[in-house]
Amino acid sequence: MKSTTTKTAALFAMALLPFALAAAITVDIDSPIKDQRKSRAGVGIGYSGALMELNSWKIFNQFFVKEPDKTWEIAKAGGYWTDRIYGSSQNWQNKMRLNYAKDAETKAKLAKELHDPKIYFDWCKKHGVRSLNVLECHSAITNYVTGASSKDVKDVKKGILDYVKWIVDNGYRDQIIGFELGNEPYFGSDPEDYAYRWSQIVPEIKRIFPEVDIGISVAEYREGDPDIAAVRRRSTAVDKWFEGGSYFGFQKVNQWSGRFIVASSNYLNHVSHVIYHFYGGNTADGLGPCGYQRIRHFAKAFPEVANKRVWVTEWRERSDEDCRCHQMFSSTLTKAHYILSSTAAEMFDCSSLHTATCLSGGFAIASGEGEWLVQWDPAGRSFRDPDNTGTPRIEVGPAGPMFRLYNEALQQHPLICAFGSWNGVKDPEKDWTGVCFYNATGRYEEWHCKNEEGPPPKSGGGPAWLVAVNPDRTSLNLLVCNSLHDPWKSTFVFPGYKIVGKKHYRTYSCKAENVQRHMIPGEESLAWEEEFDSDEDELTIKPYTIATINFKIEKAKDVVGLLADTFVAESESSNANTEKALSFFRKCGVGAILHAGGVAEKSEGGSLKDYAALISKVFTNSVPRQFHSLSVSDAGGKKGAEMEAVWKAASSALGAKHALYDTFEIGGVNFAVVPENPEKEKYEAVVLKALEKAKGKRVVVLQRRPVEGTTVKSSLFDAAETYSDGSSMKEFLSKHPNVIVLSGHVRSNPLDERSLWQGDYSAVAVGTLSSYREAYSGNSNNIATNNVVFLMHIFSDSISFSRYDLAQKKYLPVIWSLGIDTASAKDDVPPLKERSSPGFFNSNCQKVTISRNATDGIGINFQEASSSLAFPSTWRYRVELFAEKEGGVPFARKDVRGSWDLPGMFYEWSRKTRAKSISFSGAIFNELERVRAVITPESYFGELGKSLELNSLIPAPAKGWQKLWEGKIAAEESKGEWTAPLEKKLFAGCEKGLVSVVFTYAADADAYIDIVDAQGRSLNLGFTAVSAGVGTPLKYAFEFDKSLSESFSIKVKKTRAGDVKLNVLTVCRFGK
Repeated sequence: MKSTTTKTAALFAMALLPFALAAAITVDIDSPIKDQRKSRAGVGIGYSGALMELNSWKIFNQFFVKEPDKTWEIAKAGGYWTDRIYGSSQNWQNKMRLNYAKDAETKAKLAKELHDPKIYFDWCKKHGVRSLNVLECHSAITNYVTGASSKDVKDVKKGILDYVKWIVDNGYRDQIIGFELGNEPYFGSDPEDYAYRWSQIVPEIKRIFPEVDIGISVAEYREGDPDIAAVRRRSTAVDKWFEGGSYFGFQKVNQWSGRFIVASSNYLNHVSHVIYHFYGGNTADGLGPCGYQRIRHFAKAFPEVANKRVWVTEWRERSDEDCRCHQMFSSTLTKAHYILSSTAAEMFDCSSLHTATCLSGGFAIASGEGEWLVQWDPAGRSFRDPDNTGTPRIEVGPAGPMFRLYNEALQQHPLICAFGSWNGVKDPEKDWTGVCFYNATGRYEEWHCKNEEGPPPKSGGGPAWLVAVNPDRTSLNLLVCNSLHDPWKSTFVFPGYKIVGKKHYRTYSCKAENVQRHMIPGEESLAWEEEFDSDEDELTIKPYTIATINFKIEKAKDVVGLLADTFVAESESSNANTEKALSFFRKCGVGAILHAGGVAEKSEGGSLKDYAALISKVFTNSVPRQFHSLSVSDAGGKKGAEMEAVWKAASSALGAKHALYDTFEIGGVNFAVVPENPEKEKYEAVVLKALEKAKGKRVVVLQRRPVEGTTVKSSLFDAAETYSDGSSMKEFLSKHPNVIVLSGHVRSNPLDERSLWQGDYSAVAVGTLSSYREAYSGNSNNIATNNVVFLMHIFSDSISFSRYDLAQKKYLPVIWSLGIDTASAKDDVPPLKERSSPGFFNSNCQKVTISRNATDGIGINFQEASSSLAFPSTWRYRVELFAEKEGGVPFARKDVRGSWDLPGMFYEWSRKTRAKSISFSGAIFNELERVRAVITPESYFGELGKSLELNSLIPAPAKGWQKLWEGKIAAEESKGEWTAPLEKKLFAGCEKGLVSVVFTYAADADAYIDIVDAQGRSLNLGFTAVSAGVGTPLKYAFEFDKSLSESFSIKVKKTRAGDVKLNVLTVCRFGK
């Protein structure tokens, strides 16, 4: 058994508890965000294009006639469970000509050109490959013998319906995800005529194949979209769509979709999906939040399709002419980020990488004629195959293993439970991790090209993850992409479940120096796979790694709801929060509710029965077992021995079946219950009785108040409530370390972990749902209503506690786990590591001042914020500067990193302050009269506290600055990114030392601006310049050391900016 000394040490460690637990990620696997079983696509992670589409009889014959099993081994290794067949009905009609040939000569000729489509469809059926089929309504074969075709809609309709009927008759229903009505029809067709043709066909498709999904393509492009650029380069016929400028062009393409949807109104009820094609991994392109926004924007503009689900049937971070660039592991990481976010996105059912048959990352196919297949190249180049054997062959590309790992994980775990990324983003539609990584890959190229010494540059990415679980909740898979240069370490917890046994890792990694190197088809891969088991609680994912981690999990055999201070009244509105808590308990399947007192607002007038009635209202079928620690208020003010007299009536009203002092058992765990202000002898007797039943295992005591001296705040509350047990009960508990006390009436914010878990003695504040009516000294924040409730989960060998926020509808971080067998079980209660709320500026920290610094910049000076009584301050802030008196966008910002200094113990934390000064570069302030500074405390979870503001005149500049040049030079603009050289004459009179360049920027959108040296290298002074419109120039400045280079330029990297005006105004130097 643990000694008293050990217990005291553990209690002190628990006082620091929240600082260790914030790293754990909490996932509710009982509330999945998506069920992939509901989609015909299933997992739906696959390829656009199909291996059967290759216009080569030689390749098809080798892959699907001679070596179909070998082909599947390679296809499986590349994750080929979903494909997309272009022109499927026309393709089928053409191949069916082989079956209609009448003479032997024609049949022999066609046999060298065509193959029976059943070969490929049977291969797919055997291996569980599902297909999206693209149908085209432009023409159809009308004579299978001669190959003659017709554009008449009646003939097209017959051709398509013959194909659909062939699918159904041959038993391929389950292989068809759905039919896509044309591939990118918005490039050139008439929308009204196109809609009319499909209106004649779609209802008949649904008559033959009722359960099949049908999707329509829409365009939601932006100016400069890579997809439009690629189409224009390949087809001069598209140029007429872009007459009058590119802006008009992409708007015209987008308008096609609106006209098509309006014209399709008579059959939209048959359409289940809207289809998008996304190309480009940059900030404004489709493979990131901007792509999701475009989908939402279109749905908002056209409510007719707002409830349709989404297929992205073509996507890639670069367009088709750059397919060689997809032979890098960096491309695989970018793809993995998009797959994780799109798989978690609620609206998505399928995403198809373009394309399976070229060098886009999934596979590499050698023609057998001396080249590797590419889709298209603007210079007509091929990719030579020096190892040509004369026989077609296929191998897995750099992205193939990632497709396999993710597919195999999700095939067994179709319930998507959660998505997340390194910066706390939980919404997959708002995660920029993949975009940031892709945008930063140029660093690697520069490092390689310049043969720079030292380690490779740091990544711009980070880890992202997705949690999926199997239907019976016995197995869970974590899918990860870590595009960061450092390992990612984290811990996951799953309320109501425990991890059993070792975790199984499957990883796919690449060394940092090889991330941006090409993997040449036919040569050894630069990436490698590993598979291993680990029993470490903390997960570790290596840098630049794709991973799936399988957990075996066990569901709690009993769930217990914990409440306190519900203060139910006759008014239904005042009971709303309690009803929410009970409804949550019902959803979780609680079998018992433990209430730590404060049930009703007043004991007389039937309020206790009102609580019982509320229980019956929520639990209509079966009411959970009820256990109550009778409070003085619920006993009508009675205390001590007088409580026995009122308990009979109170227990009847509450539906409780136990005595005032009693023992009971839930799920093999022994409990004791006592009233508020328990009599010492009775308290000890009932606890000893429970201990005897437990036979050395854990005992849980339910009581109204924490035992004096066992919690940090209990002495404060005890003093405020004029209650004290003289520490005698603490001495008793010290002799029985396997006792855990659940108590209420602590009135501290349950978001603060420190007040919840206090070592072996007590888990406190088990669910105060009432308004706080008294100003307790330990409750300085005094929040009005608490939305947090507690659950206890009982397993075969342990119990755990978790918190759920009723307002945010999510579990909060941190789960405390305790072994039931105290002699052998390990308690999972790590020491405190992080706080859960930001600091605040107390009455001593309200003054903010501004001053000039040595180099004529400015300093924002303030006193560091205090913390709540429960925590030391994190000393973490963001300081923003605004030119406007109110509102606006900050033109400068600094994030002040935090520390874990403990200025003093409990009482001193609220009184310790320290002076702080944050400096900003000086050049721009010479041009401003006033500035508004906003200082905001920030928690380590990103939660912002209440800000301090300063709106002040800027002190006069020092005399150290001398103007070298003043005038106005307009920079010449060119397309894309461009530079404005700063002529040497502007710096005449200054060879070295600090200089400033003040300039104005006016544009129709934001752009990134930086200062670069003679070699084009950044001085790392860049920022995003905010657009106020072409006619509204905003003033900015750079301040840098002149001796760094012979010459300098201002570099503009336009994101969405189309019209930019930049003017240099002044150049100054500091000092003599």
